[in-house]
Amino acid sequence: LNKKSANVDYVFYTDHSIRTNEDEYIDKYLDKYFEKTQNKKSIPKLPVALMPSYTNPRMERQRGCFTIHGSQKNVMKNLYERCIGLPYLFQLRISTQYGESIKYELLTSGISESALFPNLEGLAVDIKYEYGFEDT
Repeated sequence: LNKKSANVDYVFYTDHSIRTNEDEYIDKYLDKYFEKTQNKKSIPKLPVALMPSYTNPRMERQRGCFTIHGSQKNVMKNLYERCIGLPYLFQLRISTQYGESIKYELLTSGISESALFPNLEGLAVDIKYEYGFEDT
């Protein structure tokens, strides 16, 4: 995404303790949220991917990456259609008929609710599933 949007081969960082000068590019996007008088023409049109500061164990476990969008609306579908066949942006559709087998593969690989959501709720879902009380 960032290759197409900002002509860079990396994800931008928001954590000021590890940001570099290159990461200042995202300030063009972030300024629009903090300044009410921001000129819309100065905001880049295309979205970029960014890595947030990890503020809790759940975000850290999921290794979440986010997009921040510019002034152009509904651009992700257009970007995808223009990038078909390129390795950095793709659409993945999974048929519901494969849901159970994918769930099994994830669980046997150690990817469970409690691995993704490291709190009591995630653990409770795993225990219920293990003992047949509820599907995950």
